[in-house]
Amino acid sequence: MFTLLPSGICEDRRLMEEVFHHYRVGPVNSGITRYIYPMGNARNMPRPGARATRLGYLARTAMVAWNQGVDLFAEADNRLALGFEYTASLLLGETVHAYGKIVDNRGRFNDIYEGILQHYRSQKHMNLPQTERRAARSRSLAQCAHLLQRNPRRCKLKAAPEPSKIAATAGARQMTTYPAPAGAIAVAAGESFKTRSTNSRRAAEAR
Repeated sequence: MFTLLPSGICEDRRLMEEVFHHYRVGPVNSGITRYIYPMGNARNMPRPGARATRLGYLARTAMVAWNQGVDLFAEADNRLALGFEYTASLLLGETVHAYGKIVDNRGRFNDIYEGILQHYRSQKHMNLPQTERRAARSRSLAQCAHLLQRNPRRCKLKAAPEPSKIAATAGARQMTTYPAPAGAIAVAAGESFKTRSTNSRRAAEAR
């Protein structure tokens, strides 16, 4: 999206509109709500480094769109801000809700946070405390940090977007929370379901 959008702006307005549509409702994990879930976590959550890179592309796409008068930052109740707050919390060592085992690469820093922080603070009057902390730690790496840093406006900042209160209970969990019914076939990780069910059926027939 970030690569196609400038081409669309300069040469093909239809391409530009397609990028905006893709950002909003793109298939698989390309749209904002399909990549960043209501908790703030993302599709590739166990790999925070890859997640941060993808967030950076979404942020840059939103920045280019903003300069064209299109507000992608506000899509899905500021879902991009929610994703940045979640990722910043994780990489700062905070405890966050997550599915699966997270690869620990919290020592890695990149410069994707400064632009997002300044946009939401200056344009949306929104406080992103975790993003601000992360931006401060990676500011020396930011290519244009000296251009992006601004004095915050003297106005009351709105609170950051909050994770969904019901999303945390959705999806698979590490441990089962409900007893298996009688006669259920238990399949271990890596085991073939077909082989396991065949063996269970044969064992039942032999009784």
